[in-house]
Amino acid sequence: MENIRKQAEQAATHIEKYVTNEDTYMILPVRAMKYYSIVLEKDAIYYIKQTPFEIIKHFCWELDWTTYEARSKAIAENLYIPYKTLIMLSKEKNIIAFPTMTPAHVECSWISLHSDVNTGRTLNQAALFINWEQKIELDISYHILQVQYERALQLKMLLLSSHFYQKGLSF
Repeated sequence: MENIRKQAEQAATHIEKYVTNEDTYMILPVRAMKYYSIVLEKDAIYYIKQTPFEIIKHFCWELDWTTYEARSKAIAENLYIPYKTLIMLSKEKNIIAFPTMTPAHVECSWISLHSDVNTGRTLNQAALFINWEQKIELDISYHILQVQYERALQLKMLLLSSHFYQKGLSF
């Protein structure tokens, strides 16, 4: 993650509050005096004065009129995921994010399920590859990253199948 921090120092825009969107790749925690997160988007990097968990909670409450806890509980119960529960931020825009560790942990990053982001490993450490050009090493095991990524895919497939079912489409 050090390479992202160095890149962010050169290219980042500082903002107070951030709203996750379909271009968000990941939200990284940072311990700094003026900001608490680095957000990587498709074409931008931001320093944010919110923790990663605050960004996720803000999206749920301010934009979707629900709490993080309610949304997390629904997903946990339906997918039988009691720990490190991923979150559907927007059903309409297919925005799904998953935590790298317990969401309230200060070192927890949030990764969006995005077609430009792929998982991999370097030695026994997890890594993300953005368009296979940029590598971001994470402070978690490859196994944990894969489990979380597969859970996010499972939620996406569930949402897509329920969307088709509600529309009355059949194959």
